[in-house]
Amino acid sequence: ASEIIYALLLEMGTEFTTDIATCIYEGIYTDTGSFKYSNTTSKTMETAAALLKHGVNPSLVSDNMELRSRSQVEMLRKVLETLTFLKDGKIAYIEIAPELYDRNVDTDAFISYPRYIEGVEIALLFKQPEENLTRVSFRSKEIDVAKIAVSFGGGGHKKAAGCSIYAPMKEAEKIVQEGAVVETDHGVQPDAVRDDGDLDILLVHLLPVGLAPLVVGGVGELLLGHGQAAVDHGVILALDAPVHQQGPFGAEL
Repeated sequence: ASEIIYALLLEMGTEFTTDIATCIYEGIYTDTGSFKYSNTTSKTMETAAALLKHGVNPSLVSDNMELRSRSQVEMLRKVLETLTFLKDGKIAYIEIAPELYDRNVDTDAFISYPRYIEGVEIALLFKQPEENLTRVSFRSKEIDVAKIAVSFGGGGHKKAAGCSIYAPMKEAEKIVQEGAVVETDHGVQPDAVRDDGDLDILLVHLLPVGLAPLVVGGVGELLLGHGQAAVDHGVILALDAPVHQQGPFGAEL
């Protein structure tokens, strides 16, 4: 998005000040995970280099963006104690229990720690901000975690996604972990030739008629492989085929 803004401002003939250039650079820095993510292209680096010519200080930006508060570090220490591995180390997850959750502490970056452990294919972060609400973040190096998130009413990108599950954290963990295990069994396959049969069977098992907690509230339809299911405010009214995609439900990364 920040690269698009830069291109738009160029097209408009905007005079770049150091402040404008720094804001755009910070956006690119964030969008690309400090130039680590796969969306970092040669065009990205060219744009960043052009912004430096307008007075951007990359060292200062990096220092400010990577700065952590004491409360963040103290919470991170406790969260890392929950680090758990599944599937011979292919899946790793951490959790923020209700008694530890603090809405004033930014925990978005915590999932990077299990994500970058050698051998981990899917990283998960569970946090429970309310009694019967668990927010789940997914990260991966190659596996399409958006497929898992979508199956629970969420969404996102191939390597970064999330969902909300209306259930206590321990229940949500069990449900999502089963989906992640199935996904690691599939491995990385081209979307055009991939067979999601095993995941579909799992979803049919997890989404019986009338069970609401696994679907974010909304009115719409689940689009099925060979049929449809009506959804009324998050309650599945009918389910007669494997779930592949779904309609207008919210997502939170």
